[in-house]
Amino acid sequence: MARVPYSAAVPLIRAIYARDDGGAGCCMHVVLDDGNVETGSIRWVLDENAPCVDCRRCAEVLLSMSVTARKKAIGRAFSREF
Repeated sequence: MARVPYSAAVPLIRAIYARDDGGAGCCMHVVLDDGNVETGSIRWVLDENAPCVDCRRCAEVLLSMSVTARKKAIGRAFSREF
């Protein structure tokens, strides 16, 4: 399976934080705010945290990336460069 580029997650992450209830990373806060980018942490969001639609989509996209790409996506989502 081909890996998804980090840029695919950037708008999804930004959309979460743009929501009225997304200021703390919403359902994905464990991954996005706390830096737990490992597969197990993302799977936990999907399996145990009953994520909202936006967070579920973001988690699914992040799972299709390498750990390095996940870190880059999160960093770019918080930068003004992208």
